[in-house]
Amino acid sequence: MEPTIQFNDIAFFEKIDQYVQVNVDDVILYKDAVGEVQVRRVNEIAPDEETGETVYELDIDHYPTDAIPDVMKTSTTKDTVYGRLVGVNRNLGAVVLFANTVVGRMLFLIVPTILIFYSSQIRRFFDRLGRGNR
Repeated sequence: MEPTIQFNDIAFFEKIDQYVQVNVDDVILYKDAVGEVQVRRVNEIAPDEETGETVYELDIDHYPTDAIPDVMKTSTTKDTVYGRLVGVNRNLGAVVLFANTVVGRMLFLIVPTILIFYSSQIRRFFDRLGRGNR
């Protein structure tokens, strides 16, 4: 879904209910025929001629250069759609990926634990340091 959602982004979706309307160009979450969650952009909204139910024509934004054109194009009904993109955060996504590395785990788990266990000694050190500057 680049450029809207890029690698390392955290995407925020709102739940679809009777008060949230899906429009053309919205990025949505839906379940496909086998029950897998998919992310696509809405290209067209039209009623089904037989049932009258709302049908969304969906596709991804950019295909790789060697991909078959329109291979990801699909359609779904309104009842399978359960989320609409409301925003992304690039910085938070990088933090989460960093936290999953060995160094990130040490920084976010071990360092706070050490600070908690030695908080009284650290506080006394800074108190003495502060009194020395007066």
